[in-house]
Amino acid sequence: MSRRTSERPSDRRTEGFTLVETLIAAALFSVVITGIYVLYTTMQSTLSRGELKSGLQQNARVGIDAMIREIRLAGYQAYCDPVTAGAAMFEFEADTDLSGKPERIIYKLDTENKLLLRASSGDLTASIGCTSYDTTATANNLYQTVASNVTSLNFSYYDSSNGPAAVPGAVRRMTIQLTVSAATPAQGGAARSVPITSDVRLRNAGLKK
Repeated sequence: MSRRTSERPSDRRTEGFTLVETLIAAALFSVVITGIYVLYTTMQSTLSRGELKSGLQQNARVGIDAMIREIRLAGYQAYCDPVTAGAAMFEFEADTDLSGKPERIIYKLDTENKLLLRASSGDLTASIGCTSYDTTATANNLYQTVASNVTSLNFSYYDSSNGPAAVPGAVRRMTIQLTVSAATPAQGGAARSVPITSDVRLRNAGLKK
């Protein structure tokens, strides 16, 4: 008499994953991880660009605000009207520290080093003549850095009729255009830059001593 067995063939699918299933799962996992990584790097890149632009704007604003505060006082207690009104250099006298004595002040762009520079003679007890102080300031290392990574600086000058000022002494209003760029190329291969433009009226021009 033959024996009947109650054993059933084992179901191999309960023993684990097949090679095909494992490969499919690995592929899906790789797709998900790749998507998460791309999203993360994109967010990091966007954040970095935002921080870079914010830093550039701050640098540009610090530089141009410093100029505006003093340029508005040009001519106050001065011996001379604005002395030099160049495209990238403005030279004037003003009592910026309210000492009762004017200082000769120069703002200019160092194109080679991309620096916005400022020089001051200190309080003048007497006129040093209405000629440029730039050579003396350079020789005596009087220039200090106001802003770095400045790639362009342009002064435009206007007279009391809002026409182009023919001579420095006729300047009554000016616009300042300053551009600051990143020290290194930003992500994406292009250097980031931030331009700022301000309009300034010389409140005391024409009122020299």
